[in-house]
Amino acid sequence: MRWSVVLSFAVFGCHSGTAKDASTLPDTIPSDATDADTDVDSDADSDADSDADSDIDTETYTVDTETPTDTVTDTGSGTPTCTNPVSDRFPTDGASDVYFGAEVWFLLQTTDSTANITVVDSLGNAVAGTTTVSGGLVTWNGNPFDPLTTYTATITTACGTDSSTFTTSDVGGPLAVDPTGLVYSLDLSTGVFAQPPGLGPLITSQLGTAELLVSPSVVGSTTIDWLGAYGTGGVQDLCQLTVEFNGLPWTDPTFQLTAPLITGAIGGTTIDVNDVEASGSFASDGSRLQFGTLSGSVDTRNLGAAIGLGSTPDAVCLLVATFGISCDPCPDGQTFCLHVTVDGLEAPNVPGTLVPRSASDISGDSSCP
Repeated sequence: MRWSVVLSFAVFGCHSGTAKDASTLPDTIPSDATDADTDVDSDADSDADSDADSDIDTETYTVDTETPTDTVTDTGSGTPTCTNPVSDRFPTDGASDVYFGAEVWFLLQTTDSTANITVVDSLGNAVAGTTTVSGGLVTWNGNPFDPLTTYTATITTACGTDSSTFTTSDVGGPLAVDPTGLVYSLDLSTGVFAQPPGLGPLITSQLGTAELLVSPSVVGSTTIDWLGAYGTGGVQDLCQLTVEFNGLPWTDPTFQLTAPLITGAIGGTTIDVNDVEASGSFASDGSRLQFGTLSGSVDTRNLGAAIGLGSTPDAVCLLVATFGISCDPCPDGQTFCLHVTVDGLEAPNVPGTLVPRSASDISGDSSCP
């Protein structure tokens, strides 16, 4: 996947977009967006569409929607059964390398407007934060965590409580080295997708092996300049243009940015991602970058062809509609955009340096197609 970025950046606050109610999700992802059987029957076996032209493995992407209600049911045995359990979470219970600026979320089978998340440290001291309920996705955002500290996040719902205990990474302290010229490799497929809810495995399976390589070129007291390139396996693709990101705001060790548009390619098909927002921090020894939530609005009109769903502009929107998820308006007003948020990203330092490449450099290079 190749990316080029429109150079316009500003300070922002990370946010979560609109999550859709997961209660209407089918048992499996249909193998063709136009042939998908949207009749969800929790007791029926899901049959793959024999005419499907998609190469998506229908055995892989399964969402449990057996009892999508928001109550506690007495089974007659005297033991209540929760019918709206937690189906996914971030951080996972036992995680040990969590970014100090991470958000916390739990995904329920369906909406529970009473849901609330609290976070405490190992001594029981509460961390100030706010809970947001959007469909089945319940998100907590609050004060930054301390590095190398253990916390417990607890969600309280109509069904009771569930919790995750996690430990933050060593990232968060000021830089002890000059990162100028160091190269970092960002692979989006390594993240945890909160939105669209339940579709993370499908999204990551289609991202391929392409990476965005970034390198600080000028590090000032309040701003930082970066050089960006495209590559695979930590190696720059010299036949692709490099991009300069200048004047991004930062306070050691943390940087924040927005990009109004990133244009990438999957299998030679151009894909636009609008309103990209991200924040991250350097490890004090410069060995890696860790990121908080990265979000953007993906224009799906060309995405269907890239991932084998067909060439119609609504192919992806038809697919996600079977999960109870709606596409949103794109900047041109057409309803083909899908809001995506991803957590847990990091970019390790890789060997080498980035080489600026202009259009004339590439056209004059006989090794470039």
